[in-house]
Amino acid sequence: KRFVRTLRMKQRSLKLWKQSDTCLVLPGDGGYELRLYSAINLGCIPVIVFTTNNTVPKLPFPASLPWSDFAIFWDLRHEREEPGPFGDELDGFPLMRTAIQLMQQLRSLDPKVLAKKRAALIHHAPGLGWGPHRSGARNALDLTVRELAHRARGRQGPANASAAAWAWKVPTKHIRASMMEDLSGNGCPNGYPLCVSIRDDDLRGDMCASGMVGVGWACPGHCRLAPPPLHCAEPDENGRGTSPC
Repeated sequence: KRFVRTLRMKQRSLKLWKQSDTCLVLPGDGGYELRLYSAINLGCIPVIVFTTNNTVPKLPFPASLPWSDFAIFWDLRHEREEPGPFGDELDGFPLMRTAIQLMQQLRSLDPKVLAKKRAALIHHAPGLGWGPHRSGARNALDLTVRELAHRARGRQGPANASAAAWAWKVPTKHIRASMMEDLSGNGCPNGYPLCVSIRDDDLRGDMCASGMVGVGWACPGHCRLAPPPLHCAEPDENGRGTSPC
């Protein structure tokens, strides 16, 4: 009975992933393993969840495959803008708060972003399989040989490894790119899908909101944080923010 129940759960999950645009890929004891590959095989854009200083996404070929082009990364440790109590029912439950923030972002995904990521997923998926080459795409064997050759040339221990060497093991650059990506089509970064326009107030400028009490706000991708009374400012020719975003 236990085997039958497990099989039915797996079949139900595969059916659900096949019908979904995005699939949550949560970390487990041994990394992401079959959950990640099953989602990709079904054409579902993986949402790779991790926790800074606790878990690191264990992904194959981070130096060879542009993971941020066909996946979404989410850090469960989204920092709030201001410390202290916020007086809502989620105060004191940061994990629940960031989970809801993630769900709000996924509900606000721009259809054009989804289409672009799915096209990239189809293009790069052969790099995760052992099947024959298609249209000149590299498969997992090609990328494995490339990575082994790189390691043979370097031969550095973990303590002496450079940042470039770690890029072959940890997808840091893909995580950073994903966290700053405009997923909603309004110029706002990942996790802040609501663009709050304050064009009538020359002292503030536009901001990006998460929609969650206590999470705070962020600046649009082309702007940067500015000292009061501005919130976000557009950089000038010298890279300094002087005018409201």
